Amino acid sequence: MAKKKAQPEEATKEFEITAASIKDDFCNYTYDIVNGVGSGDTHQVKGKGIVDTDIVIAFAKLNVHLSVIDDAFKLSGIEIHNIEQMHSHELATNYTVTAFKVKGKKEDKSIVLVGTKFITSAAGRIAIETPKIYIGNGKWKQLTNVTFTKN
Repeated sequence: MAKKKAQPEEATKEFEITAASIKDDFCNYTYDIVNGVGSGDTHQVKGKGIVDTDIVIAFAKLNVHLSVIDDAFKLSGIEIHNIEQMHSHELATNYTVTAFKVKGKKEDKSIVLVGTKFITSAAGRIAIETPKIYIGNGKWKQLTNVTFTKN
């Protein structure tokens, strides 16, 4: 019986998700291999399975960021001291992030959030996409703390 060759430690792939979207309960994503075999390669994956709860929760954590970027709290006269405490606020629940795109390298990385906003006067949702937001400047650095894991 043939034995499996031990893989050298440097062959371990490290990757970074650069874009993801949820559509019709499927998750499509793009990732770059940043270390190891295939370093520099970009892969696009079309989700074949139903989106799991962890991904839904991770995307939901971005909803409050979209509401802040859209000035929902500012226009309502609400000052935010800790954005992590605002996830379930009524204003944040009007927003749903369905995709994100990360652009640039480590020193000049930016993110674009894509989603929808509930409009009460029309009782419906409109599409909303942010401009590029630089996340290396500190103000939006917490956007990089949302992690996606696969069990």
